[in-house]
Amino acid sequence: MKFLTSRQPHASLIATGVQTIVTRYAPTGYRGPLAIHAGAKVEHHGKFYMLARKARTAGAVNAEQESMIRYKDVPFGAVVAVCDLMDVVPIVAGHECSGYRAHLCESSGSWLLHSSLDAPWPDGETEHDVTDQLPYGDFTVDRFAWILDNVRPIEPVPMKGTQGLRDLPADIAEQIEVLS
Repeated sequence: MKFLTSRQPHASLIATGVQTIVTRYAPTGYRGPLAIHAGAKVEHHGKFYMLARKARTAGAVNAEQESMIRYKDVPFGAVVAVCDLMDVVPIVAGHECSGYRAHLCESSGSWLLHSSLDAPWPDGETEHDVTDQLPYGDFTVDRFAWILDNVRPIEPVPMKGTQGLRDLPADIAEQIEVLS
């Protein structure tokens, strides 16, 4: 299993199922189980509160989940969830929003996640409006959207993180298997 470190509140927003897309500057060929690690650093405090407030006002979190995104309650330096990295797609300009490959683009004010023409998403759809994800990532053209699915929050498992997509240490993987 691989893991990805995200700063808070992103790690907790992923664990609650609010954030389903992680934007990165590079793609990966990896698909499959992914542990979400909450890094030791936090987004700028103002941005942290803004993101948490957006999730609350959008009705994206219930009372139990809200405790997972309060600054005083979020874990740092721990694995907080397991999910599946379903796909990684390029973010393209609106005028390039067609073609045979899966991609994410802006079209008429909405952000649309398109599957490739020959392979719809697992739910059978070929297009999803993901505009609600805009506050949680950098959707600049030429970046990549990592599409997460089947998120399962777990009791935090302390671990030191690192940048990039890495192999989860075997001892941590064993602890997570018990929790998920």
